[in-house]
Amino acid sequence: MSQQNEAQKQRGKARVLLVESHLVVRQGLTLLINQEADLAVCGGVSATPTALEAVVELKPDLVVTDITLKSGNGLEMIKIIAAQFGHLPVLVLTQHDEGLYAEIALRSGAMGYIMKDEPIEKVLAAIRRVLSGKIYLSET
Repeated sequence: MSQQNEAQKQRGKARVLLVESHLVVRQGLTLLINQEADLAVCGGVSATPTALEAVVELKPDLVVTDITLKSGNGLEMIKIIAAQFGHLPVLVLTQHDEGLYAEIALRSGAMGYIMKDEPIEKVLAAIRRVLSGKIYLSET
């Protein structure tokens, strides 16, 4: 699909940048998110340096990131995004224990934290909640 057609497709939808080291996870999330009427994945990268470049180039409405990345650390990247793009919300989607890392992620500038073992419906709810400007954490 050409970039122009992709841009037309995404009009009116919240643009999500996926920062995830595993390609299969990025591809799966992209398929699931792009099925939603109000959401579209505008890009996917696996490392902090390319994520920061993608934020500038793609101008997403939300960044969904893991903590463990191919290059760099998701928590450090969140701090950089908060400092350079303070308006840009970040949701952490990870396998790292929420009890240990959620508070650190929020203090770093993330607006939400969700575990990868949650169903896609909860991930989509977390995305929408963070996009609306609210904090997302699981009930536990």
